[in-house]
Amino acid sequence: MNMNIRDANDLWSTKRAQPIQGTFYHDHKSEDSWMAQLESMPPVAGPVEDGPSQRESRNDDQDWIIHPSEVSLEPNPIAEGSFGTVYRAKWAQTTVVVKTIKITSPKDKMRFQREAKLWSQLRHSNIVPFYGANFTTEPFFIVSEFAENGTLNDYLAKGNVGLKAKWQLMHQVAVGLSYLHRKNIIHGDLKGDNIVLSKQGVAMLTDFGFSFLDSGSCSVLAMRDRLGALQWRAPEYIANLAERPTFASDIFSLGMCIIAAVNGAKYPWGNFDSAAVRKCYEERRIPVKRPHCMTEDQWELVGKMVAFEWKVRPKLDDVLEHLANFASTEERSIPVQFANKQKLPLNQQEID
Repeated sequence: MNMNIRDANDLWSTKRAQPIQGTFYHDHKSEDSWMAQLESMPPVAGPVEDGPSQRESRNDDQDWIIHPSEVSLEPNPIAEGSFGTVYRAKWAQTTVVVKTIKITSPKDKMRFQREAKLWSQLRHSNIVPFYGANFTTEPFFIVSEFAENGTLNDYLAKGNVGLKAKWQLMHQVAVGLSYLHRKNIIHGDLKGDNIVLSKQGVAMLTDFGFSFLDSGSCSVLAMRDRLGALQWRAPEYIANLAERPTFASDIFSLGMCIIAAVNGAKYPWGNFDSAAVRKCYEERRIPVKRPHCMTEDQWELVGKMVAFEWKVRPKLDDVLEHLANFASTEERSIPVQFANKQKLPLNQQEID
């Protein structure tokens, strides 16, 4: 039996929402020294995909506030963690994902509102569409599109994905990441569980952990360890939890996603626990090896992406070029299947 969010909490706001689309972690320290050292990512060419009605930006917060009575949750959550709980739900006669967020300070509440507003203004086919949020009373929540093919980790675990399809998916992830970077947005928590596949088989970026909540506290550190996220985190980010993620740390995480995807594994490092990862970083080494099915030129790119020193990592435009080439030349050994049997598109588009 489904439950209304109001049944879980009686304190709520009252404003009708309108469905829109959108993304993630915005860097609000663009003048910092580390940011000055990083170049903006170039645009990705591609035709417009959606119609004019989807181009409109809604800058008024009231346009996307969703009242809890409009959302009907399924009883069993999809995922749970220190940040909150994720549910499959119904809203406006549509299956959606509802993420309830635990806010522990007024500062986090303001950042949640700011990040939700930012997400509402972005549109890209490789970003999970945003529908609305509630940030006025507890529990705070955000509503986004439900991805019918699940997370990348879940999809690859089925074992029926060929190499060409994997490179196509990784190229799509890079296209979405490039869109974020060109908008001065850093994902900050890129990993297999934060990449989902739409009904059409398109890879989309999402962030169930809400990286803006990463304050460097002990509770955040414990959450990272429990979720196994350290294997995707760049060494410079883990070494100083007070630092925010960077464009370069996103490149590192993307490289780890590629390694895990090509290997068909959940974790890029295998059975390394958080303590082992930290020890390796203290010794200034990354103990990942070239996957047996990855060519030398492919590893030349990916190996640089996961370099210990951030300055060695390639720019995202170079990564995009190489991934597009790998996706078009790699032989598909096993056919890939999606919910609606449509072919997996290689080139993705954005709406400005």
